[in-house]
Formats: sequence, structure tokens, C-alpha cells
Amino acid sequence: MKNKNNSNIGFVYFIEEIEKNFVKIGFSEKHPKQRLKDFQTGNSSQLNLIGFIEGTYEDESKLHKKFSKERIRRTEWFESSSHLRESINNLLEE
Repeated sequence: MKNKNNSNIGFVYFIEEIEKNFVKIGFSEKHPKQRLKDFQTGNSSQLNLIGFIEGTYEDESKLHKKFSKERIRRTEWFESSSHLRESINNLLEE
């Protein structure tokens, strides 16, 4: 499905790596529960799906910019700060 900007609509999801206290902010057209399974297969640390919202790749990019200070190198993983957690919780409540 595409939105008015001709972008694919899917899910912006939030997955935490519990041992390292990192959060992945990603976009997928697949359901986030399937993405969690995909990531867990290649990761020895326990992962947990915090939640997800409908969104686009552009929405994911905006969140990456918003949390650039928490970003771990140039990946989609971020340090789990109180600012990041509070913002995620607010998004999930909307």
C-alpha cells in the first residue's frame, strides 16, 4: 500500500536488545513480529518487541534523526535513554 507521497506504508517498529540496553528503530512492510523472529535468529542476545506503529520509511528516518545523539555508530540501534523510551511510549499511545 502507498500513501499520498507514493511511499510504501508498513510498520515502524521498536525492538530492544535486553542485555545491552539498545533499541532498534526500523521500518518494514512485514509484520514486526516476523522481523523480530528474523533478527533473533542471527542474535545470541534476547530481543523483545517493544511495539510498532503504522508508518513509512520516511517516518523511520525522522526518528533516526530525532535520536541521533543516542545512535550507535551508523546503525539502526540506539542507546536506550529516558528521552528515547518516553518518546517511544508516547508514539505507541497515540
